[in-house]
Amino acid sequence: MGEVAFVKEISRVPLPFERSVMSTTTTTTSQQHQQHHHHDRIKKTSCGTKHSLILTRPHGVVYASGQSDEGQINQAGECINTFTTIYRGACYVKSIGKRSFVIDRESRELILCGENHFCQLGLGDSKNRVSWTIHPFFSKLKHEEGEFVTKVDGGISHTVVMTSKKRFFHFGMCFKLGELSSHPCLLTLNHATISRVKCTHYATFYWTTSQKMYASGLNAIHWRPL
Repeated sequence: MGEVAFVKEISRVPLPFERSVMSTTTTTTSQQHQQHHHHDRIKKTSCGTKHSLILTRPHGVVYASGQSDEGQINQAGECINTFTTIYRGACYVKSIGKRSFVIDRESRELILCGENHFCQLGLGDSKNRVSWTIHPFFSKLKHEEGEFVTKVDGGISHTVVMTSKKRFFHFGMCFKLGELSSHPCLLTLNHATISRVKCTHYATFYWTTSQKMYASGLNAIHWRPL
């Protein structure tokens, strides 16, 4: 057998938002902004198939790195090798497959970008979005009914969101009957009340208030209790 090497210590290189900013007299908005964020720390990370997002606290800056071949990091066709700012503001972030989602805590808008070949952005078409786009369906729902998106999950070709009223909407390749849903559809399940949803790449699992779990996906095209 070959020799086994043991690593005693690893020196970690600080990320851009962890590096201290020199104290200088602020004379411009840019300098003030730089000083304002020099104590930010990582709050959440989220990874897609080819890109990563990092949300920092307390000021809410979203950094991204990786491939943007489908526009998933708010630009078209580039690979970013270092973490770059793509959003500012208190928010919830989620990267799924080749797309990114932000829920702005102040405006409560669902904002997204990236791959849409299977209508997994729920915008009524199959065109990719290479820059941040406010979702019109949920924007209208927020203004008319006061209901807004609180969580996002999904797989490679489908998306499920939960709202403030504990309702679930799905769009993309839904797997229920193999059809595409280009607009958000209210998710219902055999007259049961869904309490939680968890998605894998090509399947979705549903928990109900009656303590039952169902699944749909490539290995279970129709609703099936587990």
